[in-house]
Amino acid sequence: MDSEKKEYGLIIKSLSILGSAQVVSLIIALLRSKVIAVFLGPVGMGIAGLFNTTIDVFSSVTSLGLDKSGVKEISFIRENSEADSYKQVISLLKRLSMYTAIVGAFLMLCFSYSLSYIVFKSYDYVGAFMWLALALLFKQLSQVNLAILQGLRVVKLLAKANMYGSVIGLVFSFPMYYYLGIKAIVPAIIITNLIAFFISSFYQKKQYKIQKEDSSIFQDFIKGKDLLKLGVLLNFTSIVSLVATYGFQIYLTSVSSLEIVGFYLAGVAILNYSVNIVFNAMSMDYYPRLAAVHNSNNKLRGVIEKQSIIALLIITPIIISFSVFSPLFVKILYSSKFLDILVFVKWAIFGMFFKAISWSVGYSFIAKGDSKVFLKTTIIFNLLFFCLNIVGFNLLGLQGLGVSFFVYYALHLIAVYFIANKRYKFYYNQAFYKMFTGALILCVCALICDFTMEKSIFKYVLQALLVLLSFVFALYFLDKKVNLKTLFKIR
Repeated sequence: MDSEKKEYGLIIKSLSILGSAQVVSLIIALLRSKVIAVFLGPVGMGIAGLFNTTIDVFSSVTSLGLDKSGVKEISFIRENSEADSYKQVISLLKRLSMYTAIVGAFLMLCFSYSLSYIVFKSYDYVGAFMWLALALLFKQLSQVNLAILQGLRVVKLLAKANMYGSVIGLVFSFPMYYYLGIKAIVPAIIITNLIAFFISSFYQKKQYKIQKEDSSIFQDFIKGKDLLKLGVLLNFTSIVSLVATYGFQIYLTSVSSLEIVGFYLAGVAILNYSVNIVFNAMSMDYYPRLAAVHNSNNKLRGVIEKQSIIALLIITPIIISFSVFSPLFVKILYSSKFLDILVFVKWAIFGMFFKAISWSVGYSFIAKGDSKVFLKTTIIFNLLFFCLNIVGFNLLGLQGLGVSFFVYYALHLIAVYFIANKRYKFYYNQAFYKMFTGALILCVCALICDFTMEKSIFKYVLQALLVLLSFVFALYFLDKKVNLKTLFKIR
């Protein structure tokens, strides 16, 4: 029991360090979004969002998943090998990432004309996409630096690299948006990624200095065959997901307007601010732990269950608090012009409850490197996501998109759990189901209260009570898993 409490304690302790850095990054992202919303409006928000999504798509395709396979290989070899063979993986990973980053930037330059027309139905943005090739280059290089820190599980350095990169990036981009308006979008994106690269390089070198080796490009690709094969496999999910997201954004642009796209992207950004910060912080420590034990289904089950419980207890009060204070959040983060997105985010936020569990279970597919599951589920899930969004938008507009998010993640949880159970003999114990049921009841009550009750003192009192109950619920079960008073005395 003591060892189990210690494990929970170490999870929460790592999460608190990474979470603190993510909170700072969140505040920076909020400030950046506020600046864009105030100075550029919904149209500027839409343009910036489409640029960033384009970079993400190209990065996912051309990076060949080296950041993902690197984390898995470094963490597994470091955990299960007495020799320093993981250092060779790090050196090879750095060289391969340089090659793929250069190729990615070159391809973006080559496709700049096509991208401008596909994304904006105009050739006015050709120059912008050509310059953004630099942002793509720096983004891929910084991702690999962070992957090395993540694979080595140096939590504090990883947190600092993320936090300082965000802070310094905002310091430089804020005056640009103020003075240049929409013209600042491209240079601000480039500078932000350049700063992230320098900061991540600094902390990566602080932890481990890469040893120079005399090796040709051909030799590196031969040596890195397994690393690249695994990376492509792991990257397939990200690519398909980004293509589905990107494709829907382009569809939305073609059937509506840049303003609607801006509202949608602003709503998605709020979801990222409110809940995905938790997923991002947890994944930085969770993925290496899961990868280190992927050969044992029993150990894998234990890691997944502990992470699911932590995710559930943290996300529940966040979701309920958000459902109550979302109008205030929108006004603070953006402006009153963006209140139309409430019909989207109020439904979508409850979908994040199911995502918290499916996310924890779904990482087992990545840790296992299960190619059959990857290929089949990735295509099916993303096709389902794409179709549900189109149906939802055509039926109910922005509110329909929120409902489609909710339905998608509920279906995703059911499917992911079923697959993990059949392939890896995964299951939850009864204690987890009790917590899940209690959290679900609280979320359902908050959802009903929000959408069925008229504005009144009674509604506000009931909502305040639900927020209070959600925090009491989370703290009670967290304290049962690990003594919160002595948490940070764990060595």
